[in-house]
Amino acid sequence: MGYTVLAMNLLTYPPRLFFKQLPIVVPFGLSVLANVITWGWLAWFFKPTNEPVFLHYNVLFGVDYIGDWHRVFLLPIVGVSILLINTLLGWLLASRDMVVAYILQIISLLSSSLLLLMALLLVEINT
Repeated sequence: MGYTVLAMNLLTYPPRLFFKQLPIVVPFGLSVLANVITWGWLAWFFKPTNEPVFLHYNVLFGVDYIGDWHRVFLLPIVGVSILLINTLLGWLLASRDMVVAYILQIISLLSSSLLLLMALLLVEINT
């Protein structure tokens, strides 16, 4: 009677069972891998420096955003945030509709993949 929504979900759908589902584990694992590669790729190429780095490139105008070297790490921070939020929402909604949890994990994978591509291109315009 005094259960909150989170506590009720813990009782109805345990996290261990959530992460045993193949359509959850595969996109989650690939998203984590893409995020790790993004962090590593950016850390490998961007060292602390006083010189500004190119942060955004537009086909029409060329480089249109320049900033400090540490701002490139906003990409993987966004990727980890999307992954954590979508995984938490998927887990909370899994007891109602598992398809929503699957879709959220696919969205996390697509987001992480696009952010990895952006990191690759960011290194390209700075070398």
